[in-house]
Amino acid sequence: AMEKKAKMREEDLDPKKLLEVFPYRKREARELGDGKPAKRTERYVDIASEPAEAPVKANKPNWSKYEESFLKLGFGSTVSRELAQRLVFDYPKSDLQALTFLDRAKTRLVASGMRTMTSQDFIARGNWVALGTAGVGKTSLLVKLALFLKNQKMPVSLVSCDQRKIVGKSELSLYAKLIKVSFHSEMVADRNHTKLQLIDSPALSLTEGEDAGLLESLTQSEGVSNFIVLDAMSRWNELGRVIEFSLRFGPKAIAFTRLDLACQRGIVHDVLKMTRLPLLGISLSQSFKTPFRFFTPTELSTFILSRRGGHE
Repeated sequence: AMEKKAKMREEDLDPKKLLEVFPYRKREARELGDGKPAKRTERYVDIASEPAEAPVKANKPNWSKYEESFLKLGFGSTVSRELAQRLVFDYPKSDLQALTFLDRAKTRLVASGMRTMTSQDFIARGNWVALGTAGVGKTSLLVKLALFLKNQKMPVSLVSCDQRKIVGKSELSLYAKLIKVSFHSEMVADRNHTKLQLIDSPALSLTEGEDAGLLESLTQSEGVSNFIVLDAMSRWNELGRVIEFSLRFGPKAIAFTRLDLACQRGIVHDVLKMTRLPLLGISLSQSFKTPFRFFTPTELSTFILSRRGGHE
């Protein structure tokens, strides 16, 4: 009986029978050192399934914090987003983490969207007419320009063609005496262009009226250019109306007043980008003792981005 059971166990271990019953088992026989086959060990081999690949997350740069910084400086929402996106796509993230590099990158981006007029370009164009609404600061700005030209040894005169303001001519006349330049109540024919004339025009009423004809005759005179004077404290829709009305006269530049009172200077960039006109300069105070400032694009960008109260 013992021999019979042993024989049955040997038959059960027959490789052919086991292969029929368990076709997925490994059947390799190991050999001992003496060349005899080793005792077979039968086991299932579980093959671990490969882990599923994790979805690749798009490495989207975070420009929201930069967008917010431009918004706080008075840039429009569309312009702020555009500048922020350009910032993160043009410069490495590691470089932008350094504040000094970030400031330089912002300055470069903002400067690329603006044009400015040099004092030499201003002088070369000859006579100038200032266009602007009532109370925008045209008179004080012209006085500052006249004082600047006088200090540059340039012959200059102030001209008042403002018939609407009661004390308009007398006010400009007093300023002319104060800074010691000549004054006229109308444009003087000067074929040799020996003296640059700065002309104070009637205030823009933003409606069709009798002053529109006078402004057209002034701005279309030979050897005369004109620039728009804008109050930096005005709202965007008000500035838009003034600009739209003034474009009919073919302005060559834009000047800003009251920027010393404006906390958000990004409006300067947005206006220049919208109109594609150069900046003539900036008047920071109504006092003629505060000089009129000309800028290069980089200087203007630094001025716009500078923190209020900080060194400029």
